[in-house]
Amino acid sequence: MSRSSWLGPLALITPIVVAAGVVLYHALDSWYLQTANASRLRADYAEMAAARLTDRASDALRTPHNTDSVRAVLAELFRTTRLLPRGVPQVGGNAAAFAVMVIDPSGAVIYQSGDPAAFGYVARDTLDADAGGLVISISARKSATAWLATEHLASRMMLIIWLVVLSAVAALVAVRLRARERKLIEARAGFVSSVSHELRTPLAQIQILLETLRMERYNDSAEREWMFDGMQREVSRLTTLVNNVLQFSRAQRGSKRNGGYEGPIDLRSLISETVSGFAPLATARSMEVTADIPSGLTVMANPDEMKQVMLNLLDNAAKYGPAGQTIRVSAQAGGDMCRIMVDDEGSGIPHRDRQRVWEPFERGINAAQSAVAGSGIGLSVVRDIVSAAGGKVEVTDAPGGGARMVIELRRVQDHG
Repeated sequence: MSRSSWLGPLALITPIVVAAGVVLYHALDSWYLQTANASRLRADYAEMAAARLTDRASDALRTPHNTDSVRAVLAELFRTTRLLPRGVPQVGGNAAAFAVMVIDPSGAVIYQSGDPAAFGYVARDTLDADAGGLVISISARKSATAWLATEHLASRMMLIIWLVVLSAVAALVAVRLRARERKLIEARAGFVSSVSHELRTPLAQIQILLETLRMERYNDSAEREWMFDGMQREVSRLTTLVNNVLQFSRAQRGSKRNGGYEGPIDLRSLISETVSGFAPLATARSMEVTADIPSGLTVMANPDEMKQVMLNLLDNAAKYGPAGQTIRVSAQAGGDMCRIMVDDEGSGIPHRDRQRVWEPFERGINAAQSAVAGSGIGLSVVRDIVSAAGGKVEVTDAPGGGARMVIELRRVQDHG
């Protein structure tokens, strides 16, 4: 069983097991307070209550009292003095938690609330002679420890809730990471398959043309030149694909760029050269490429990388536009930036996918549903190169329909 197959179920079971374990622990802890530890707690409570009641009674009974007034004072003290610890809830007052009996030196019962002997351990304390020498006997009822256990569990409920919430969040993160891992594995598998196909196609074309030339199966020199042009075209496709893979690999590893020359580039000259080089590929797909670039536009970029960017944008427009379309390349200056636009006549890109198309292996809904071949990294390479040069990318609607791919680069101002 692979790690990916059991990670999902484990992530879902983990918070349930953790929550159940925490609740069970606190339930057993509370049970221990009421059972295994109950006798000791009730004895401690009784000793504490006897000491507090004796201390209050000693102060209240310093002056002479008759039996009735002593009984009234003791009843009031038992009602108003808190005998349980501050951290323990006291529901129903002292009478619900304790049984008390007060007797005088002759053995006569002066005051009684319950029978202390009926509840196990009995704590006794004696008032000094000035307070009448009364003997106070107190025993804690079982309800005293029950309240402590309830409070003990309730005080930790917030901790339990937080642990459950954190476990659920951890499970959600694990599930999302699992889904992301699976998606990445599938994307990489598709990438390898796509790149293999992209490599095989031009190589097969070159091999066929070479075999044809070697066997001299052509009618005239014009047909021979056409075959050489075809091989040159397929070599260009291979070069673009290999450059994309290398650039993408560097970006994934976080490696630095090539470190080649970066400086002022005449945009009109570079785009004209790139469009001319792409023209045979466009012609083979029954498409036309036009360029309308004003003179005098200069940007800061690496020439080789900019050619790669433009080739990727042109190839993207050719792949997802209809046969017979015209791909239009234009540029305009805007402040410190220069906008370069590549328009196709395809079905466009929905708003919800306009950020995704720049991600690796994300080719948009229309692309994914089509039979268009591709590695899925071309636009990702464009974004990486443009971002490294201090620019940005975006997708909009082309004026005549279709998609418009826009890149912005720093413009070099002419101060001459």
